[in-house]
Amino acid sequence: MVAAIPKHVAKLVMFAGLPSSGKSSTIKWLAEQLTTEDQSPAYVRVYCHEGISETPPVPSDLARSALSGRVCPDHFLAAEAGKLAEWAEARAELLLVETAGLCARCSPFPETAVGVFVADLTMGRSAIQKVGPMLATADVCVLTRIDRVSAAETAMAAQVAARVNPAGVVVPMNGLSGEGAVELARELETRLAQVVAPESADCGSLRSSPPQFYCSYCMGQHRVAVFEA
Repeated sequence: MVAAIPKHVAKLVMFAGLPSSGKSSTIKWLAEQLTTEDQSPAYVRVYCHEGISETPPVPSDLARSALSGRVCPDHFLAAEAGKLAEWAEARAELLLVETAGLCARCSPFPETAVGVFVADLTMGRSAIQKVGPMLATADVCVLTRIDRVSAAETAMAAQVAARVNPAGVVVPMNGLSGEGAVELARELETRLAQVVAPESADCGSLRSSPPQFYCSYCMGQHRVAVFEA
């Protein structure tokens, strides 16, 4: 179960994807597009390690980082999503959350958030269809680095994503020029309008359960071939 999210807190858009897939660039261009439309979203980035410092895509008073530490980012978000939304409440109506997204078996998307999966087209079509719940449970699949592949390859990758997640929408994105940001903003607007605010303190469940029981390695286990109770 995800943390409680009261009705009045900021709406959540969560971005997941493998490392270096283009999540930060996607959010940067989306934030710029929303700013031109007189919207000022808040932003949270989940880190795994200390010492990582990047310029946030929004003003500093609307941005913060969160360190998952010994716990994997997906488990961290499942526990802290409500607190992050409450932090954004007094600052913005929309909160963009970027997860480190290290594990393709898990999915950080709660039922009451809009989930965005970001995939690097250069990883290949076969790899995209194997990422699991990050794609299968997402509302939107953003295909980045469209400048690195042909239009035909982009179209075929979009077909693969649509087969894995027929209910999702595919948006191609150029992280260098921002092409696709307008289409992504429009799609998120549509999806956010369909999000039903919880009627109680319980915001529902994760769309896909993590592996059975907590992974001892996610919780800091170092020993090989031994699972501690």
